[in-house]
Amino acid sequence: MTDAELRIVVLVGLQTALLGQISERLRAVICSWNSNLLSITAIFDGTLSESDAEGMSEVETEMISHLPDLQVTLQIKHLDVPSLIVLKRGEVFVFLRKELESGTVA
Repeated sequence: MTDAELRIVVLVGLQTALLGQISERLRAVICSWNSNLLSITAIFDGTLSESDAEGMSEVETEMISHLPDLQVTLQIKHLDVPSLIVLKRGEVFVFLRKELESGTVA
């Protein structure tokens, strides 16, 4: 699979896996990948609920089944508004909640 094909498979697969799993507390989902590893980071605002944790676990499981040749990791982070979400090199947003400049949710 070419890099471009892998990018499409990862992003479309992850966006599909997120359907029905996005709560009002989810600020962003970020991912990065290479030929061996898919790293997913879910960033939540406020207290993480059991339902949120289960939903993200389902996303991880779906991606493991969708990409059996890659090691899939999920990290859940707590980062309250108005803290900025900063991408590291190689990371892309898969989901980003709209937030006002004042730091409140739109």
